[in-house]
This record gives sequence, C-alpha cells and structure tokens, in this order.
Amino acid sequence: MEVSEVVGLDAYWNDVRFTRKRPQMNGSIVQAHGDNIYHLNGEGWVQADSHHSLEGGGQNTANLKTDTSGTNVLISGNYYYFGRRSISVPQEFSKLVCEARDYCKVKDHECASAFVSWVRENFSVGISGDPISWSAYSQRSLFQ
Repeated sequence: MEVSEVVGLDAYWNDVRFTRKRPQMNGSIVQAHGDNIYHLNGEGWVQADSHHSLEGGGQNTANLKTDTSGTNVLISGNYYYFGRRSISVPQEFSKLVCEARDYCKVKDHECASAFVSWVRENFSVGISGDPISWSAYSQRSLFQ
C-alpha cells in the first residue's frame, strides 16, 4: 500500500469519512468485518462489537491490548490486497518478503522500487480476493 494519510486511532473512529468502516454485526460479512473498532471514552479504550471482540460483543482484552498498542491508522486508496488469490513473488524479490505479519524494514530501496514497478505492471489496484479466513463463510467471492 501507498500511505496517503496517517490518522490517530481515536481520530479514525471520530472521522465521518470512516464511519462506514465501523463493524455492523447484523450486516453482510464485509460490513461485519469493518476495521474501525476502537475509540476512547473517559475510562480508556472501548472495543466495538466486532470480529475482534468476544462472542456476543464482550471486550476481548488481549485483542484490545494488541490492537491499541499502536497510535495510528494508515490510510490508502492505492493498495493491492490478494487474500485467497495470493501471488507468487519472483525470487529476485525474496529479500523483501517478511516472515512476520506486521511489517519489516526494507533497506534495499532499488529492489523495493523494482518490486513496486512489477506489482503495478502485473496487478490491478484494490481487492483481488477475499480474506483467507472468510473461506468458512462462503465459497463465492464477496467482492467480485
């Protein structure tokens, strides 16, 4: 993804541009998996009923602690998401592949630039496949 804006976690919740990203547990699977989950009240962080909370909407303190350990949300309109349609990355870019879920720091800027060019030339911006974890919900694509 190309970051276009950095927004504080609580500001993300309060920004009207992102209210559609709040989970709607009685909506479609896409609506139920909204990522605008956390906001502050006078006592601390509140976790909205979501796929991160406990069954029935109870607060999942482990997820809350992990998810609110950062301070910002990265906003992008220029991203590539593959999900179930994951891609094979050519060997020439293997040093850019992160083993962890979060992030890794890339020091080879020339290789990174070549990788970005390769992605742009071979794939469409946006969502190409549903999240892998949604396989249990439906066998048909939710975005196509």
